[in-house]
Amino acid sequence: MIKLADILREVALEEKIIQVPQEVLDKSKSLYDYVNRIKDRVLKKGTIQYTKPHIDSKLKNYFQLKDLKGTDLIITVGLYNDPEDAGAGRMDTTKDVLLINLPFLKDYEEFEDLIEHELVHAMDPKVRDVHIFGKMYAKKGAEPDQFEKYVKSPWEFDAFTAPLVNKIKASLNKIGDQKQSYTKLLIQMLSDLKTQDTNTVIQNEEYMPLAWLFTKADWKEENWDQAWSAYSNEIAKIKVWTTKPTLYKRFLQRIATTF
Repeated sequence: MIKLADILREVALEEKIIQVPQEVLDKSKSLYDYVNRIKDRVLKKGTIQYTKPHIDSKLKNYFQLKDLKGTDLIITVGLYNDPEDAGAGRMDTTKDVLLINLPFLKDYEEFEDLIEHELVHAMDPKVRDVHIFGKMYAKKGAEPDQFEKYVKSPWEFDAFTAPLVNKIKASLNKIGDQKQSYTKLLIQMLSDLKTQDTNTVIQNEEYMPLAWLFTKADWKEENWDQAWSAYSNEIAKIKVWTTKPTLYKRFLQRIATTF
């Protein structure tokens, strides 16, 4: 059994989370609205590869932040149209273009997670340095269809955990007196996930209320499907991390910062 006290002690090791500044993330909503307004016009152009994206004049130099070394970053947003591509977005760190694949554009919460995920890549020195990244990718790189290897790669682990930790932290902070009970239930679930298969944990009725921790949406019945989908997707990733003890330990350290 994973004990809460043990996890809290691990925080002293100062496991680092790449944090996208909130004022930068706040620009995601206006970006989402604008992309939806021009989406049909861009899609009419036909297939657009991510190597030659459509860049609207209003999306140039859209995000401004710093990487982990303190260097200024100016990120342009590019749009492409490729239903056969691996996913909803990419980050071109050589040209500093955050790429959005329009066929995968869904609800705002998923979009915000995507933006945060890609901006974490933009801030990450091990991704920005083409020589370091090339060597790392040769050993540990994978495309999304190689799911387990993909989510365990060092750069994807960082990019996936950032929005996940932020959502759990935000949810725990808004539930007041229920925070302690949800925290204990979360720790219990994470302990069981290490030894039980994914479906067993997801379908455990005792843990189903935890789905609300994995969404920024209001805890209302009409948002349940959204919360459940996010919960199921994140549990699948966490289960992969349990298979690598050092990685799971780092994940638990990051989750402990939300308590």
